[in-house]
Amino acid sequence: MGARIKMLKIPGEEGYFDVIGHGTPTTVSGMSADEVEQIIRQQPAWQGQDVRLLSCSTGGCPVEGGAPIAQQLADFLGVGVKAPTSVFLVSGREI
Repeated sequence: MGARIKMLKIPGEEGYFDVIGHGTPTTVSGMSADEVEQIIRQQPAWQGQDVRLLSCSTGGCPVEGGAPIAQQLADFLGVGVKAPTSVFLVSGREI
């Protein structure tokens, strides 16, 4: 029998560029807002549209104060950023 893999299907949202990764109020996949900004700007699919962070807690207030990474990205990119303030759960199914 073939290998089992998890398939994730997250529907896109019109007008948004999706960024997916592990998140905290201050990072996405361990990267700061300026690092994520640079990566987004390098993507041909990003044409200046709003951003949707599919990353836990990226819209939540950092314990140490300051703006969450979602707000920092919004400021750096000059676009709206939608992000969860707590845990973001994605379910998958094995095939």
